[in-house]
Amino acid sequence: MRFSGAVLAAVLSIAATHASPTAASESEFANFDIASVIKAPASGSSFKLTAADSIKTQNWAGAYKSGNNITSVTTTVTVPSIRIDPDGWTTGMAIFAAIDGFYTCPAELLATGIVLSAIKGADPRGNEFHAFWRWLPYSGGSNNQVNFPIKIGHKVRLSITVLSPYSAYRDTARGLIENLSTGQSDERILGSNKPLCAVDASWVVGRYQSMGEWMRWADFVEPVTMTEVSATTGAGETLNLEGADLLDVEDEGRAFTSCKIESSSSLSCAHV
Repeated sequence: MRFSGAVLAAVLSIAATHASPTAASESEFANFDIASVIKAPASGSSFKLTAADSIKTQNWAGAYKSGNNITSVTTTVTVPSIRIDPDGWTTGMAIFAAIDGFYTCPAELLATGIVLSAIKGADPRGNEFHAFWRWLPYSGGSNNQVNFPIKIGHKVRLSITVLSPYSAYRDTARGLIENLSTGQSDERILGSNKPLCAVDASWVVGRYQSMGEWMRWADFVEPVTMTEVSATTGAGETLNLEGADLLDVEDEGRAFTSCKIESSSSLSCAHV
């Protein structure tokens, strides 16, 4: 697998920030870096296929599927219980659905998801959950990061849909987050001056940076499950997990996840 110089430089830059865990406080969690969550898998040296066809990355676990002119991606997630790691550090993770952002088209990424954090010294019932939607590298700021009332065990549907361009110079997309357990939902319309490659659909459990350092990988008690996994193309074709590639997080030789495709529309990722 080949990487361009620009992608490799980004890989090396991010890998260098992983020297030590962060001891982020509850207030620091507000500064989590969404761009680090949904940046293309960050380790060139560990980006490899194993005999089990699981791609090892530094920050993405889950699955991805290649396609042509992908216009929407969706999944339903059961919010897992997470806890601080055995050493007492704050931990975090993100769960999202995305178009592009993988090695085929790493410079562009359109995603919607949720971020979870288990805070050091806090009551586990106070674990934080936030929702986000982003179109990188163009959209950002507080308008694309919102508090969303979800709890452990809730089912949350994540959807991102490319809309018809409203001008020759700008494309738009709709990010929708629905809490199916409470009936609440929220959405954003995002814009970009550059069209997507629209060649990859991804369903991801990932880790993020806070205050410039990688959060400790969340110790999720039960496997993260994604159901109703699908994507559609401009030609009306529906894509599922048949033939998709699995992703697992591995860093410095240590495996953090074990993901498997359960069916054509569901996958799970366990903490190891």
